Amino acid sequence: MTDSGMEEWRRRIDAGERAVAGLPGAGQSLTDQADLLAEDPQLLMTPADARAMSYFLALLRELGPAASRSYALAVDAVRMWVENGSVPPAYQCAVYSRIGTVLAESGSGAVAFMALRAAVNAAVSPSEEAYALARLGELEIHYQQPSHARVHAERAARLVPQAEDSVTWLDVRMRSAYTLLRIEYQSSLVRELVDVCGRQIDRWGNDHPRALEALTIMAVAQREHAQKQGDRAAAERYTDVLAVTAQRSASLLGARHPQARAARAALTEDHRVSQGARVRQGEHARATSLPHRGADDLQPWPDDEGRATEPRRSPVTTVAGDGSARAGDLRELVARARLVLWAFDGPVCRLFAGRSADTAMDNLVRWLETRGLDSLPRREEWQASGDPHAVLRAVADRWPSSDLVLELEARLTQEELRAVSTALPTAYADPLIRTWTALGVQQAIATNVSPQGAYTYLAGRGLISCFAPHIYGRTRDLGLLKPDPSSVYRALNAMGTPAASVVMIGGTPTNYRAARQAGIPFLGYAQNDHRAKDLRDAGVELIVESLEQVLSVLRPRPPS
Repeated sequence: MTDSGMEEWRRRIDAGERAVAGLPGAGQSLTDQADLLAEDPQLLMTPADARAMSYFLALLRELGPAASRSYALAVDAVRMWVENGSVPPAYQCAVYSRIGTVLAESGSGAVAFMALRAAVNAAVSPSEEAYALARLGELEIHYQQPSHARVHAERAARLVPQAEDSVTWLDVRMRSAYTLLRIEYQSSLVRELVDVCGRQIDRWGNDHPRALEALTIMAVAQREHAQKQGDRAAAERYTDVLAVTAQRSASLLGARHPQARAARAALTEDHRVSQGARVRQGEHARATSLPHRGADDLQPWPDDEGRATEPRRSPVTTVAGDGSARAGDLRELVARARLVLWAFDGPVCRLFAGRSADTAMDNLVRWLETRGLDSLPRREEWQASGDPHAVLRAVADRWPSSDLVLELEARLTQEELRAVSTALPTAYADPLIRTWTALGVQQAIATNVSPQGAYTYLAGRGLISCFAPHIYGRTRDLGLLKPDPSSVYRALNAMGTPAASVVMIGGTPTNYRAARQAGIPFLGYAQNDHRAKDLRDAGVELIVESLEQVLSVLRPRPPS
């Protein structure tokens, strides 16, 4: 990028950022800048220009309909540069790939196709060609061109071993495998995606857009695998991961960021597939005179702007709208709470989310097997629970208070500490915790997780001041794990709050039983049908499907 070109981009981007901020006169300034794009002879001369154009397009997209004309002018300017081959040959592949990618994410399919095909033709190295092919395959499967997508994804995969750049290597593997999986399910592709997506997350860190994209892809792949295996509970766990990833992407990157949109699209598609499965289940049930939950009571699934689109079954119906009796019970429960006990794993976060649960279980089981413990339940049985704590429970039940159990507990603590880096915050948990603190309500943690693991997570989220020092976790006496109410009693004794002014929020029957034994009110949190049924079967009367329902009680909307 030349000095003059840099100055031009500074002016354009400044106009876009001012318009997004809503400053007076910024809209007209942005329009003026867009009108001049086609006349700039240095518009896309280098990869730096392509990055600037990508950001400029993102700003226009953020403005929505108000900048539709400017966006169309920008896309048209890009089209002319691609058609005329105006980019210097040395930079064509990089520029076309970057521009094609951002246009694909924005829905400008025709120009995106043109740019990505030009990128493939202009590639001068295996890594450039592989990346452009992988992106082109993604675009083709999105526009329902599976035969072309297969050819290009397979070509990209074959080029991967020749790609010297490990970042490109991981990215191409992930994209090509995911494209092929969307064309046809293969368990080998799921295994490859779990591996490569995990490595992407490790490389970029939890909150990077590429890591969030990898987590979305991994959750979709694992959910499809669970569905193929008929494992409904596992499928619902991965739906949970998708839901939280969508919320996290929107929170960190903005609701209109391409990754946030992609995560919502994956979640919407997941609900569409689930709805189809329920309809087929209902048809089968009617044919066999079995009771079923059909599609007649499906609720609308909102799009980006809150409009109803895909219908979906509300996971929980115990707490309904503001006028229901149960909603009144929720308001009463929240109003009298002077102390809130959180069960941590579930209501606060998903500590073992995505691959970390499988990794933790594998590590614990492998260590036990090196001790020759063949009489314990096999690995498949433990993994079916999806909970690394199940391993500790099984060993503690067999050899209570043994040195083996103590060492295993220490190893589980280390797995929990490692899992903190990939834990997924529960939607609306952070603002709910902070709101209660601002209102003067005391809060504590009562959990079967180690206090070190809970403390580390809360500190990382900036929430430790809302709880410390009241974090009551697992001790070395594993007989005191919930449903034993020991951790609840420790919190109550330390904080001196009357039982009637306490509420415990938990997502499992064991949490409910602990609260009931301690004589305190309980609010169930269930993000899916499976967990809601477990809670109802245990006797829980008040359940919410989202903590937003609780937050809305604390933050009532002003009358319209």
